[in-house]
Amino acid sequence: MSLLITLAAFLVTISFLVLIHEGGHFLAAKLARIWVHELAIGFGPPLLRFRIGETRYSLRLFLIGGFVRIAGEEPASRSEEDARVPEARKFYAKPPLTRMGMVLAGPLSNVLAALLIMILVVGLIGVPYLEVYKFVEGSPAAGLLQPGDRLVAVEGRPIYFIEQLQRAVQRQGERGQPVRLTVEREGELLELAIAPRLEGDRYIIGVYFVGSGTTRRVPFPQNVAIGLVWVKNIIFAMYLAFKGIFTGAISPGEALTGPVGIASIVGQSLAMGLLPFFTLVAALSLIIGLINLVPFPALDGSRAAFILYELVRGRPIPPEREGLVHYIGFVILMGLLLLITYNDILRLIRR
Repeated sequence: MSLLITLAAFLVTISFLVLIHEGGHFLAAKLARIWVHELAIGFGPPLLRFRIGETRYSLRLFLIGGFVRIAGEEPASRSEEDARVPEARKFYAKPPLTRMGMVLAGPLSNVLAALLIMILVVGLIGVPYLEVYKFVEGSPAAGLLQPGDRLVAVEGRPIYFIEQLQRAVQRQGERGQPVRLTVEREGELLELAIAPRLEGDRYIIGVYFVGSGTTRRVPFPQNVAIGLVWVKNIIFAMYLAFKGIFTGAISPGEALTGPVGIASIVGQSLAMGLLPFFTLVAALSLIIGLINLVPFPALDGSRAAFILYELVRGRPIPPEREGLVHYIGFVILMGLLLLITYNDILRLIRR
C-alpha cells in the first residue's frame, strides 16, 4: 500500500479516535452545564473554525491529538475568557462526582466505541470460519477431519471462537462422550463425531485451526456476545503484555509502539481488508480508553484519582500542586513517546 494512503488512513483513524475521546468529555460537560470554550481535533494553526453558541469548534493542522477547553478547568487561571463565564458554569464549581463523570467520560467513550464497532463489524461483515490447518501426532480427529474443513457448529450450536470448541471438547470428554462437529467441506455440510483424548489434565481432539479467509455474519444478539468476548480477550492480552514488561519476560521495545508503528499497522490492516482494519480501529479505541483510566499523572485516571481524594478528604488538593504533578507526568509521557517512536523508526529501517 502506498505511503500516501497509509498516512491518510492513519490520520483519519487517529482523528476518529480523538473525536470519540474528546467528544465524551465534551458531551459530559454539556450535560453538566459546564461552559465549553472549544472542541478541537488536532493541534497547531486552525484549518477550519466556526462557533455554535458559546463553543468554538476547530480542525487544526496537526491531526494527532485534540482537546476540549472548558471554563475553570484550571482554578488558578484568571483568563479574560473565563472571567466572562458565570461562576456556576465553571468546572471547579461543580460537585466532585459531576467533575469525575466528565473526566472519565472520555476514556469510557473509547471503551464503549470499541464494543459498538465490534458488534457492528461482527453483525455486518462477520467473523472468519475456524478452518482446519493440521493435526498433532496421533490426533483423534485425523482421518475424520481434513485440512481446509470449516467448522460450522459444535454440539448443534454455531461456533465462532476456538474457546467454544475447547469447552465443548472438555465437557464431552469428562462425560466420556464424543464431541459432535458440523463442518463444511467443498460446499457440503458433514456431521462428525470425535472422541476426545485425555492429555494431562485436559481433553483434546488434536487439531490446529486458523482463521479462514471467508467470513459469516453473526445475527443479533450473538454479535453482542461476541463483541463482549472480543473486548475481554483484548483486555486479557493487554494484561499479559504489561505483566510481561514488568517481569522482564517481554522487552518494552517489542511490546510498545508509537505513532510511526501504529501508522504502519493501520496501513497493513487496511491492505488486508475491512474486517482487519475495523478490528484494529476498535482495538486502538479500547487501548486508548483503558490506558487513560490508569491513575498516572496527566492521564484522565489521575485526574479522577485527585477528585476521589477530594471526596475522601473533604477538600481538594491545591491546584498548583495538582498542576505540577500533571506537568511532570506529561513530560514523562512525552519522553516515553519519543523513545518509542525512535524504536519504531529503527524497526522500519531494519526491515
